[in-house]
Amino acid sequence: KAVAAFFIAPAWLGLILTIMGLKKALQDRQVWALGLLTVVPYGIYHIYGYYIAGYLQSQYSLRFFPQLWKDPVFYLRWNGEISSVVGFEWFLMSILGLLAIRKKQQRVMFLAALAGYFVYGLTLSYHISTHDYYQLPLIPIVAVGLAAGAAALFEKLISHEPRWLSLALVTGVLLYAMTIKAWDVRVTLKKNDYRNEAAFWEEISQKIGGASVIGLTQDYGYRLAYWGWASSENWMTSGDFNYRVLAGQEFDMDNLFKETTEGKDYFVVTIMDELDRQPALRSLLEKNCAVFDKGGGYIIYDLKNPPAAKPAAGVEQ
Repeated sequence: KAVAAFFIAPAWLGLILTIMGLKKALQDRQVWALGLLTVVPYGIYHIYGYYIAGYLQSQYSLRFFPQLWKDPVFYLRWNGEISSVVGFEWFLMSILGLLAIRKKQQRVMFLAALAGYFVYGLTLSYHISTHDYYQLPLIPIVAVGLAAGAAALFEKLISHEPRWLSLALVTGVLLYAMTIKAWDVRVTLKKNDYRNEAAFWEEISQKIGGASVIGLTQDYGYRLAYWGWASSENWMTSGDFNYRVLAGQEFDMDNLFKETTEGKDYFVVTIMDELDRQPALRSLLEKNCAVFDKGGGYIIYDLKNPPAAKPAAGVEQ
């Protein structure tokens, strides 16, 4: 993806400029050859994917929200994503660790990649503060920083006498940290039991048969597709709506509902709390659609049939 440039370019430039300097780098044929070999293949791919085939256009839509830079909550959310992926304390320690890298060119290279991460986060401000996987490029940078910091620290520790005692303490601390983290992972995995997922989605698939479906379901309908072998069109979550409103889009819920459900047989809801967050959608479904089936964790609305008429007040059923 094009966002790789945020990390590759600063690291590449930092390394070359530190070794050669700007003037020599500009005069070096190998540097220009390396630059062309880096840029041209992706340039060709980008031209084809964006201008000819068109499938890359979605990578550039709804991506840039500079208005978030003025919002302190944006930085708090970004910090929260960093904490959830690498741990905020480890992130801070890794920055100090990068400064401990002995070779200047390597130190500059990784510090430049870290700077590229911050530019990348400001450029894709909404996603960096809401999507944990946008922190993935940060992981190798943090790993290198922690390794460099640990190397400098352990070198000092094991220089003390008696050396065996220092080695034993370092080993004990590391084993303790690894054991605690391994136990935390075990607890997290034990709290989530996914063994019923297959049966749940197979049941829904059997109920809807081969009908045309739109759904408010987990993972944009991929669970239904994977376990139930049933495709569905996705109805946006409240987060998706808020995201587009932030980009300046406006929605007429009545028209949107009519357009997206046209030709569909059922509306499947499995994210029940999400339906509560969209009262306009709930109202449209209850007003226009009969409940085809419902059970633990799902409601299936029949888009072809209206709900049964309620008896008038005072009339016995």
